[in-house]
Amino acid sequence: MARWLAANGADHVVLLSRQGGDAPGAAELVADLTDVRVTVAACDVTDRDAVAAVLAEAERTHPLTAVVHTAGAGLPPAPVTEVTAEEFAAVTGAKVRGALVLDGLVGDRELDAFVLFSSGAGVWGSGGQAPYGAGNAFLDGLAQRRRARGLAATSVAWGGWGGGVGMIDADGGDQWRRIGILPMDPAPALRAMARAVGGGPPNVIVADIDWARFVPGYTMARERPLLRQLPEVAEILAADAPGGGASRREVLLDSLAELTGPEREAFLTDLVRREAAAVLGHADGDAVEPERAFKDTGFDSLTAVELRNRINAATGLQPRPRWCSTIRNPPRWRGSSVRSCCPPRTRPPTGPWTASRTARPPTPTAVSGRSVGCLPRCRCAASTSSGCWTRWCASRTPRPVSRAG
Repeated sequence: MARWLAANGADHVVLLSRQGGDAPGAAELVADLTDVRVTVAACDVTDRDAVAAVLAEAERTHPLTAVVHTAGAGLPPAPVTEVTAEEFAAVTGAKVRGALVLDGLVGDRELDAFVLFSSGAGVWGSGGQAPYGAGNAFLDGLAQRRRARGLAATSVAWGGWGGGVGMIDADGGDQWRRIGILPMDPAPALRAMARAVGGGPPNVIVADIDWARFVPGYTMARERPLLRQLPEVAEILAADAPGGGASRREVLLDSLAELTGPEREAFLTDLVRREAAAVLGHADGDAVEPERAFKDTGFDSLTAVELRNRINAATGLQPRPRWCSTIRNPPRWRGSSVRSCCPPRTRPPTGPWTASRTARPPTPTAVSGRSVGCLPRCRCAASTSSGCWTRWCASRTPRPVSRAG
């Protein structure tokens, strides 16, 4: 950011951080910025008096024309219920209090820019990062408040920064790619920021997103109106809607119709185990224990979506993504419930009771198409390979269909 400011007309760049000149890379940065005056100050941005002193000193030679607030801090992922007040304050402090200090000190003076570095975590959320998301959402609100007062303000919600910049290490970068957030080259990212600051709304998002990866995971638990109006997202959601895969579903039903109840359960469980093994990178389904919870075999929300897509590809069924969004607590499965997802066996009955069974036609039952068709509406918490089929199928029992006359 400092290099970009120097290359785009800044005469004096003042860099604040708690470590000042001792911060990693500070000396090299100052050595590179030979065409501008650079001041590096050890200063806590949440300390109003210290920041005021630095600004007063800097303005002796150059008027203040722009403020860029980049402070941020991370926290190991944790459910919000496990985050203490002290941890929450540690994550949000520099972002929130620092932004308020800067906003208060510059007051109503005219600036070319007042830029707040926010994050996508404050827009679409980030698993296990509630404090970080809240702090960034605050910056978005502060930018709107300044604009409402007629003052310069732009809050930029960044996606992932690449090039060794930002808070994403190599492992984190791989994780972000899996969910569809691609690390950005800093140069074009900063150009996008400059366009937004030059005349955009107070809140902008600058991110490189692979929608085909991002949307299935993001919409896994529930609908997300936030993205609905984006053409690329609408396309993906339409393709994911229930209704396709009829031929694969019929092939599955035909295969199941020739099996007994226990055979059906074994067949379906093996199918899920094979697909789960493929997702996890195992050679075959034997590596996935049928009664072991998905979360204990290495599944997370992303791989659960991949499993759901593979099940769809293999069977033609289109369960909503939420079926795999709760993969923690495996209930006890009853194999007999699998029978409800299969059509009745068409083999004619045999034995001494044949005449009495066939004398009165049985009440027709809607089983074959509708029993499998109900799967996308199932809201179960299937968490093992043997359980996902049984819970789907047990969630809705076949209903008799009355016949006129």
